[in-house]
Amino acid sequence: MNQNITTIPESNLYVPNASKEDFKLDDIIKMPENKLLIAKNVPRGSIIMPGSDGSYQLNFAEKESSQTKNKITPEKTFFGKQGKLIVLDGKRYKANKVKGLKKVVDITSHIPNNLGRGAVAATAGLATIFGAGIGCSKAGPTPIAQVNLHVEFYNHTQGLITTTTYIGNKGDPLAIPVSSVQAADVDPMHIIVRNKDKLITSERDGEANFNFPNQSQTYYVYLLNTSNNAPYSAIDEWIDKGGGTLEFGHHPTYHYEDKNGYTGNRGVIDAVVGGMNDALTFPWGNYGSLRRVDNGNFGAGFGYCNGWLGEHTATWAGVNNKRVTSYSGQMRIMNAEVFEILTRTDNLQGRPTHFLITDPDGSLNPVGRDLLAYCFIKE
Repeated sequence: MNQNITTIPESNLYVPNASKEDFKLDDIIKMPENKLLIAKNVPRGSIIMPGSDGSYQLNFAEKESSQTKNKITPEKTFFGKQGKLIVLDGKRYKANKVKGLKKVVDITSHIPNNLGRGAVAATAGLATIFGAGIGCSKAGPTPIAQVNLHVEFYNHTQGLITTTTYIGNKGDPLAIPVSSVQAADVDPMHIIVRNKDKLITSERDGEANFNFPNQSQTYYVYLLNTSNNAPYSAIDEWIDKGGGTLEFGHHPTYHYEDKNGYTGNRGVIDAVVGGMNDALTFPWGNYGSLRRVDNGNFGAGFGYCNGWLGEHTATWAGVNNKRVTSYSGQMRIMNAEVFEILTRTDNLQGRPTHFLITDPDGSLNPVGRDLLAYCFIKE
């Protein structure tokens, strides 16, 4: 059987009155990524199967054929990817991935009423088939609003990776695996999705699952930077224990506060806060900030700290500057204590946190910056 390869240019994504004579059995259609193809008057039971190279294969099936019935049952069609749609016996079915299993959901009521009889629509990564008997009629079902979801993908501390647009109906499920993004130096398991104002989802299993919003908009997907070998599991361990979350939100406030008759160089505190604010500020956005006020969420200063090098409680972070006398040493301990009070963690990787997140000069090191940014964008 001969195959015909047709490339659909972006300027001609709408193909009016396409029929069996226009697209032969098993034809391959090449379409631009994330674009929409609509072809009318395609025979009942036609199937568009997406290929790995961005192409689509049209299969025309004849009703009542035993071969056809075997070919287009959902159990046999939905082997692979979430989001394929098919017509079977006048109903529309959608395959959804649920905890690794697949189920078939009847979405008959979601069929648009502005496509002609036997219409076929397809987008990259999503195949939709409209069979015979679904015409334009006043009694037709109310269409579901189509949403264009523009997504910007970022390495969370290095910057923009790529952008794409997903097309679907509002409320439809959407899955974005980390593996679908061509990027070096990103963690394969963590993926965080936000819109302008809030967190949509934060996942640690390599795939973000959420629903299309009610209207077209932009989402921001963050993949965690691995170029500095930051151990994100050190934060995740605290999340699993009920910690690892922002104690005071994305914009905590603090005030100077010394204890036990101690006093010290408040420039240490200012330098620590300045370094953290710098670690949360990027050309593409601000993940959070710290600000000094007269009476803030927590105090920062110098004190006895139970005889330790430093200490933090629910409302105070400090350094014992009689035990830690150098400026760089006080910076290291203050960085660790403030990090821990903000993120509800302690002794990352089982030893004092300053060993992991600071350089010998006392400043946040690249690992500390990556971990702090992770803590702030995941909520």
